[in-house]
Amino acid sequence: MVSFDISPGPKSLRIWAYAIGCFDLIAALLFFVVGLRSISQRLSWLTIFGILFGIFWISMIVMLLLGIQGRRPRLVRAWIIFSCAGILTEIFVFLYGILCESSFHKGLVKNGLLLLAALIVEFIFLYIVHRFYVTVAYCQACHKNRSHELINQRHQKGFCPKSPFGFYLF
Repeated sequence: MVSFDISPGPKSLRIWAYAIGCFDLIAALLFFVVGLRSISQRLSWLTIFGILFGIFWISMIVMLLLGIQGRRPRLVRAWIIFSCAGILTEIFVFLYGILCESSFHKGLVKNGLLLLAALIVEFIFLYIVHRFYVTVAYCQACHKNRSHELINQRHQKGFCPKSPFGFYLF
């Protein structure tokens, strides 16, 4: 069995969440730029919807990054819900592509494998960010007044004593 240990050192879970947010931001910006290029070639309701969705996607990623930075689980939760909706949509698109095709095509297999690979990556990203979310949401010391000396000492060491997983976060 393959094990992906994401907590070997200080701040690793938070760094992984930042990396996922940055990678997702690059993908959203690429989607937005492609949408802008297509809207300049041909204006339609689909290209306008693509641009609006790109703006929404970028705003969700900014919320994720702000939630990671400020240890605000509500902002991270919004990205998690958005990602779950995206995964469900991608599963429906995958099933629609398979069920509506009456004959076997090489392109169908290629596109299906790409969609499955993307789904696996999205599930891994969602799992890591969800672990960060649960750890931050469960840590009561993270939500109290930061001026308390004991809390500051604990966070300087990088350990949240109330965390269910005991992950290094801060």
